[in-house]
Amino acid sequence: MPDEQAQERLLTDYLAAVQAGDRARIGQMCTPGVDATAEIDAAVSAVGGRQWRNVEVSWRRGDLAGAAVADVTAKDGTGKPIAMSVPLAKVDDRWWIALGSAVTDPGTPPAHTSPPG
Repeated sequence: MPDEQAQERLLTDYLAAVQAGDRARIGQMCTPGVDATAEIDAAVSAVGGRQWRNVEVSWRRGDLAGAAVADVTAKDGTGKPIAMSVPLAKVDDRWWIALGSAVTDPGTPPAHTSPPG
C-alpha cells in the first residue's frame, strides 16, 4: 500500500500547514504548474490558523488511478465543526494536493493543426 501511505503522509502535512495558516508550505504541496492561490487562501481563511481536534478522515479511492479524495471532519478549539474535501493527484509518481487551475504560458502559442486535404 505505498500509494495509500504516501497519500496519508501528504494529507497529514497539508492539514498541519492549513492549521498553521502556512500558505507557502501549502503551495509547495500543490500540483506543479497550477495556480492554487485562491483555493489556498479560501482554505486558510475558512478553517486555518487554528488547531483542530477530533480529526477524522475518510478516503475515496475510487475508479481513477492517480486520484483520491480525503473527506476531513474536525472541530476547532471552540467546538466549531470543520469539514473539507481534499483532492489528491499523482503526477510523475508523486502525490500532490490537487487544488487550482493550470497555468498557461502566454509566451507559448497554441498548437495549430492543418486542415485535411
